[in-house]
Amino acid sequence: MEAVEKVEVFTPDLAILDLGMPIMNGVQAAREIARANPRLPMLLISIQEVSEQLADAARDAGFMGAVTKSRGHEIVEAVEALVGNQLFFGS
Repeated sequence: MEAVEKVEVFTPDLAILDLGMPIMNGVQAAREIARANPRLPMLLISIQEVSEQLADAARDAGFMGAVTKSRGHEIVEAVEALVGNQLFFGS
């Protein structure tokens, strides 16, 4: 809930959400954020591998990218891609 509220207050250029968050997970939060901010690029980060199923759920929720936390270089690449209005779904 806090992520949804913060996006409204700060109007960021990019939102990075963790899959595992209290109260509502990153996918649920993204759906809420995308309703009010459909143009905001959002990146999902997760401790688990980005499977095809997780990537599909992320896309459906409004994410433009998804990466695994343990792959730091992919996080940087994903941020650069999203800021450039491109998709990035890590392996």
